[in-house]
Amino acid sequence: MRQQQPWADRRRQGGLRRQPGGLRPGILVAAAGILVGPASPLGANTGPTPTTFAVNGGLLTVATPDSASLGAVTVAAPTISSALGVVTVNDLHAVLNGSWTASVVSTAFTTGAGTTNEVIAASSVNYIPGSAVIASGTAVFSQGPGGALDAAETAFSASNAIGANSASWNPNVTVSLPSSVAAVTYTGTITHSVA
Repeated sequence: MRQQQPWADRRRQGGLRRQPGGLRPGILVAAAGILVGPASPLGANTGPTPTTFAVNGGLLTVATPDSASLGAVTVAAPTISSALGVVTVNDLHAVLNGSWTASVVSTAFTTGAGTTNEVIAASSVNYIPGSAVIASGTAVFSQGPGGALDAAETAFSASNAIGANSASWNPNVTVSLPSSVAAVTYTGTITHSVA
């Protein structure tokens, strides 16, 4: 019967030797590879990029009805009155603490050749702005006091505006008719402006 060699003899013949601590060399290398890991770059830093953009403001505009009719009355009526139609101011200046004022003025109302009895003076044209029917944006909107339109009157205004804003109103126009009024159609022009 062949005698089994002791483990120590077979280990020497096979060239296997345990290192102190009982670990094989291959295992030590593998462990070292796990523990060391990739080296960190020296002097690494962030790359900040200051970035800007611009917001360009637009225009301040007023939109009014293309035409209007105050209706019709009999020759003995003292006045004629009607809503003019919606007036809208759009403020696209988009500034901080902005403001605007819309003004209104009227010509005389005339007919025919515009002789004395064919003219109703602008001082007889009265304007009442009324409250805003639509308002948007951040601002303090205020209606004007109204009055005769022979000189420019404040129709509407905005203050403490921040960014884009708009306001719309439907003013009432009343024309006082003189006793000498003729039974014809009178024409005048009511003009709004904003600044």
